[in-house]
Amino acid sequence: MAGTYERSDKPQDEDIVISIKPAAMKEVVSGLKTHEFRRYSIPESVRRVWFYVMAPVQELQYIATIGRERRPGQIDEADKGVGNSEFNDGKLDANYAYKILQLYELEDPFTFYELKEYEFLRAPPPTAKYQWVKEGMLKHIKWDEQKRIF
Repeated sequence: MAGTYERSDKPQDEDIVISIKPAAMKEVVSGLKTHEFRRYSIPESVRRVWFYVMAPVQELQYIATIGRERRPGQIDEADKGVGNSEFNDGKLDANYAYKILQLYELEDPFTFYELKEYEFLRAPPPTAKYQWVKEGMLKHIKWDEQKRIF
């Protein structure tokens, strides 16, 4: 990865990094999956989710703008995205859903080793929670300058 990166441990409150399985990420990219489901509530201040695609990929590849938190029964029945019906019926192992409004693909994805080297992340995001995006990462990866998928 070319370039110099400013190191900063200062987090901010609009962006988080979460882990996602490769198959689920493919469903998001294709538009089949319209919501991201989680067991935990994401803070209301969060506007963007940065997707770290888990093994075997192990890269930060996508950024999504997200809608407000939804609970089971609150996703519009007309939205036929993968998992939506099951979530509404309480059949998913998730308590919260977030509509994926826009999706951006990083022009130059970051491997886990690069994320660690530039001190953007110390470890991959745990599957049970999220990590805040640090200010230094935001300065060097402009989410709105990436390739827009939708």
